[in-house]
Amino acid sequence: MSLSLAAALANALAGVFANAFAPLEPLVGDWCGTGLGGEVVERWSEPVGNAMTGSFTASKDGAVTFHEFWAVVEGQNGLEIRLKHFHPNLASWEAQDEVAEFPFLRADESGVYFEGLGYERPSADVMIATVSTPNGDLRLEFGRCGSVE
Repeated sequence: MSLSLAAALANALAGVFANAFAPLEPLVGDWCGTGLGGEVVERWSEPVGNAMTGSFTASKDGAVTFHEFWAVVEGQNGLEIRLKHFHPNLASWEAQDEVAEFPFLRADESGVYFEGLGYERPSADVMIATVSTPNGDLRLEFGRCGSVE
């Protein structure tokens, strides 16, 4: 295969992966808010290759209480979030080979929804995350980090 053909194939595949993540575009960026008794920050990256990554950090009284790190990847039934929780010292809550999984359900003008996790976007600079937990739904409100409210 010639170098130009290989480059064209790589670009075509990159376009396919980018298109797969297009419904998640409204989440990209840095989001800051309050919740869980303190401050919360969530970050969503642009897709890179065949994944899109993100992180969440909760803090209270100036100290981190926990982190989450995730990758959105193509699973057997479509896109899904694969997420791990970490203590402030980065010791994992889950066993080494375990992750929490949130299959993608839909995206529409109101937000992006995964099984057990939803992101409403009432405006360009506001995001409301709702997480289903065994103790009921947890709601976190975010604004774009650094934006004037």
